[in-house]
Amino acid sequence: MIAGDIQSLYPSCKRELIRRALQQALSQSNYTEECQQLKIDLAMFCMENVLTQFEDNFFSQTTGIITGDNDSVLIANIAMRFIMLSASETLQTCELVKRFIDDIMIIFIGTLQEAETLKNTLEQKFANEGLKIIYRHVHAESEIKEVEFLDVNHVIDAEDPVRFITKDFVKPTAVGRVFLNGTSYHPTSTFKSILKGECLRMRRLNERNEDFQISLQRLKNKALMSSFPKKLTARIIDNASSWEDRFPPNRSTTESNNVKILTWSTAHPKLLKLTDRQHELKPAAVVTLKKPANLSTHLIHFRKLCHTSTITSTTDTAASTGHKRTCGKCSLCGCWGSYRTNMVYDLPTICNASTGRTYRIANNLNCRNFGIYAAICTHCPAIYVGQTVTSFKDRWNGHRNSWRKNMRRMDFDERNDQAALLKHYLAHHPDELKNCSDISSSWKVAFLEEPAPTTIDVKETHWRDLLEDKRLQVNIQKMVWPRVR
Repeated sequence: MIAGDIQSLYPSCKRELIRRALQQALSQSNYTEECQQLKIDLAMFCMENVLTQFEDNFFSQTTGIITGDNDSVLIANIAMRFIMLSASETLQTCELVKRFIDDIMIIFIGTLQEAETLKNTLEQKFANEGLKIIYRHVHAESEIKEVEFLDVNHVIDAEDPVRFITKDFVKPTAVGRVFLNGTSYHPTSTFKSILKGECLRMRRLNERNEDFQISLQRLKNKALMSSFPKKLTARIIDNASSWEDRFPPNRSTTESNNVKILTWSTAHPKLLKLTDRQHELKPAAVVTLKKPANLSTHLIHFRKLCHTSTITSTTDTAASTGHKRTCGKCSLCGCWGSYRTNMVYDLPTICNASTGRTYRIANNLNCRNFGIYAAICTHCPAIYVGQTVTSFKDRWNGHRNSWRKNMRRMDFDERNDQAALLKHYLAHHPDELKNCSDISSSWKVAFLEEPAPTTIDVKETHWRDLLEDKRLQVNIQKMVWPRVR
């Protein structure tokens, strides 16, 4: 086995070699000669007119390929292919030849003298183009029994049927490196994907189970150095350690096992965790991260506040303050495309029909705000209370799509919160539903409050207790979820 590496390929690759390589590659295409020459001239022009800035100085590279340019890898690959084709007659005597840009792997069966002749021939071909190739050569009688190619280490083993085995290889320069910081603002699924992907790669590269176990231990240490969740890391590593074959078992999905995962999305999963008792009652229940408002949303909201009058009024109507609850640019307020029905509730108070109590709601919110909202049925006193960390208009676009998608369905999961509004009409207003093809004629939307993101879950529970009629309750989340503690 012979592994070769081209020394300093990018700065050492001559421009004249690149031009000849491009000509040879394009000669096999269907382009006309004029078009081929135009492409070559354009590629050379782009490569010769790249400027690099360092501090206050600008530099132009006159030789070689610019490292990091858009087409640098492609051009280097074409140049390497051109040289390899010139040695095709010699390479045809090999059992296997693989190349990845400037790394070459050759498996040759023959005498040591024939192998040296092969190496000298290939070395001369690269030397003619001003490039130097460095070899790592192992065979049955050599003292060193290992040679690496990319991330695979090939080890000579006389007892193996094919005379060598494979292990994963870690470059000396990569020792001590870490993954993405586990304390960063990323969902748990990101760290889970990294660990599972690495376990799959380790299992494929390590032919022997003992090498695989060593690699898993190294992976575990690297994950802990990266501050990955300890329990998550231990669980994935322990599961992967049971893989006996070189490829992992078939992926078992929740659909194939008929297991329904019950999720509750919140922007603050660390504040609302399921207790051990709740896990025992519903093992399939999980709390997941819901991405909160990004910087753009905050900036837009800040700009809106700057241009909105903050003068308070003693009157109860929103019109007296000069603030409109409709943004005038979305389907929720009937100002977008074919949507012409205003769904926004414009009264200053909202009433719980079961208790007779009236509550004042915020009068400075519109469709672009976020927070707690109430869906008011147009055919009965039922009220649905929900929350959103994006905007009211985006949230109700989701409700509208769910309504349209599930109009012809009758089999709803009792915990399907997306279909809660439609399920209410199926249970209490089936006749009216026949004439309600769109959600805009069935519900009104009241913007209740825009709390701080850290208290939005608490505020949602508070408004549910105030407004929702237990006899006509629309919200279908059960007490398996954590409430205010």
